[in-house]
Amino acid sequence: MNDELTDRLSRQLHDQVDGWHDTPLTLEGVQGRARTIRRRRRAMTSGVVAAAVLAVAVPAGIGLSSRTDSTPDFTNPSPTEAVEEQPSAIGLPYLEGRTLVLPSGEERQLPGRYDGAVVLGDTVLAVAQDRETGEARLVHEDGSEVPLATTTLATNSDASAVAYVRADDHVVVESFDGAVFDLGEQRANLSPVSLVGGPDCSAPGSCAVWVNRGEGGFEVVQNGGPRVEPPPGVKVQDVATDGRVSVVTRAEPIDGGSCSAVFDGVATDADSCTLTYGRFSPDGAHLSAGPADEDGAGASFVAILQADGEEVVRFEPGRGGFVFSSTWEDSTHLLVTTYDYEKGWSVVRLGTDGTREVVLGPRPRGDDVTPAYGVLGPTG
Repeated sequence: MNDELTDRLSRQLHDQVDGWHDTPLTLEGVQGRARTIRRRRRAMTSGVVAAAVLAVAVPAGIGLSSRTDSTPDFTNPSPTEAVEEQPSAIGLPYLEGRTLVLPSGEERQLPGRYDGAVVLGDTVLAVAQDRETGEARLVHEDGSEVPLATTTLATNSDASAVAYVRADDHVVVESFDGAVFDLGEQRANLSPVSLVGGPDCSAPGSCAVWVNRGEGGFEVVQNGGPRVEPPPGVKVQDVATDGRVSVVTRAEPIDGGSCSAVFDGVATDADSCTLTYGRFSPDGAHLSAGPADEDGAGASFVAILQADGEEVVRFEPGRGGFVFSSTWEDSTHLLVTTYDYEKGWSVVRLGTDGTREVVLGPRPRGDDVTPAYGVLGPTG
């Protein structure tokens, strides 16, 4: 389920900025295109805002932008034009059309086409993919690029390092200070899911990248040290900070059914053939989940489980609607992007205590495969 949702988000980001020319990411271009407006949305707690840094996020003062001679200038308003800035409705950055909205409430226009981003300290790395050739690249602030084998990135728990797969099939970890650690050439068709360790991967056994294989199955790519043996399964969904692993253990290509489990070391901590497990909350106390037999444009529901697999909350869209994706906002809230055929797209904040709140939308823009909102964060 996680890979499918990631692919959907990648397609969505393409559609939202289609028609723009690929251009390099530069800090000067970012600073020259900041546009701050008043956002009449409720204030977020400091814990929620901080949680955005632990996901695929873009901080205030840095955005995704680029510069060509034909790119219009977006300048900061003069002091007489400045207005009070209000926090965003959610604690993660999101796309609304061609606008990137930061947790601070600041809006930034995207004159370049990017499929995702990650922030490491004060450094922004963006991912772009050519629609015609399919070639992907990692773009740094100075304009330098790294050819990628896949658009998928995986950060560690404190977002101090990111793992990616270069076009030459080397698994690489890059830290917030620009240090690059090559974990060596691996087999083709690998997608990183989780980075354990870092930001310094110089010591043997200090970093491990969990990756899914395109043909099925998964493995752990390490920089030496004692070998981490992955549990059995066909797809890894997430790795918690305490070492527990969310895994799809069986998937039926014909009827679409699947079974999932959480492994604590070599023992099974929780398992289900009625749910597909997703990602752990930042504190590891909860786990997202969806139906075991997903069919159609999206899932019929999303659930929040306790660590032992017990379901505590379930969200089901209205009749005819579906869940497009879900992303942990913080340890107690899951942001659910959902579609209703009458009202359109919305983002719902689902609490582990059963509370729910529509925080974005509903908005009719986009069809049932092109969301009006794209929340940037690990989905599952």
